[in-house]
Amino acid sequence: MKNAKRNILIFSGVLFSISASWYAWLIQPNQVRLETLQNQINTVFQQVEAATAQLQQFDDLRRRISVMEDSVARLERRLYPREKIPSILKQIARLGRRHGLEIFALYPKFDELLLNQSGSDNTSLAVLPVEIQLEGGYRAIGEFVGKLDRQRFLFSVVRMDLAMTRESYPRVRLILYGRLFLRKARQEV
Repeated sequence: MKNAKRNILIFSGVLFSISASWYAWLIQPNQVRLETLQNQINTVFQQVEAATAQLQQFDDLRRRISVMEDSVARLERRLYPREKIPSILKQIARLGRRHGLEIFALYPKFDELLLNQSGSDNTSLAVLPVEIQLEGGYRAIGEFVGKLDRQRFLFSVVRMDLAMTRESYPRVRLILYGRLFLRKARQEV
């Protein structure tokens, strides 16, 4: 029986050493490779996520550029040639009268006509400062200024000076300073 116990112990020891060496030579390296592969997969996933985020940013920028180009195209369609200045000023005066405003003066400042405002020689933009003196009610003035932005021509209000006297109440006198954006003639560009 002693011999049997010893044989069982030897057999158990041999079996244990075989399984330990089998684990050390076969399973352990595969586990290390598996962990390495898992780390590489995680790295690739992170790179894919980063690339996807960059692609989304690129698509977002492309959409923004498209919106800006559409906006610029709409604004460019509102640029009239300089030859149309008299008719545009008449449209502004008619718009004011339509809102019940009395227009005292409409001064286009031709001497201050700003060509090449952006500083580059190849721009097709000309800017004409305009001063409008008018009188009317608050609501009529507000509607007039609001409608100026919705006209076919491109007019930007820069400043408004309001004045009211006891004699003119409830009417208000307004000096409106603005800029009329125009397209230069082809030979000027």
